[in-house]
Amino acid sequence: MPTLLVARSEDKLNRLAETLRDPHRVQVTVVAADLSSTEVVDGLIGEVRHRGLHVRHPGQQ
Repeated sequence: MPTLLVARSEDKLNRLAETLRDPHRVQVTVVAADLSSTEVVDGLIGEVRHRGLHVRHPGQQ
């Protein structure tokens, strides 16, 4: 399952990505970005659509 991880801390994202890649065979792409910027969010939305990914946030069931 392709997964895109996004947060400000690239180091933390990379550590999380490694826990998913090998044991679970997940394709993980890490994007370090400050989501408080409208321009950054717009660019990320375009990337997600381009990849055909589903957006899920932590509170979503």
